[in-house]
Amino acid sequence: MLTNDGIQSFFDTSPTVRLMRAKSAPKILCFFYHAFKENQEPCLTEEKITDNLADFLKEYDIEEDLDQNQNLLTDFEIKDRQLIDN
Repeated sequence: MLTNDGIQSFFDTSPTVRLMRAKSAPKILCFFYHAFKENQEPCLTEEKITDNLADFLKEYDIEEDLDQNQNLLTDFEIKDRQLIDN
């Protein structure tokens, strides 16, 4: 049975919900679409998805705004690792 507390707990602990609420959610969803749906790839290795993310960030010249106190990163490989880790 669904309860208010149960649903709230789901929203508080679900990684998927956190992703959807993230400031960068539109960028992440766009990347996932390009990586999986548009290219018709049902699964990718970590190496391949990291490379694809670096290419995506470079192609769209996306600047990270996750931490405004950090200097802007110029190495897209570092940027993609931060997105994956956060």
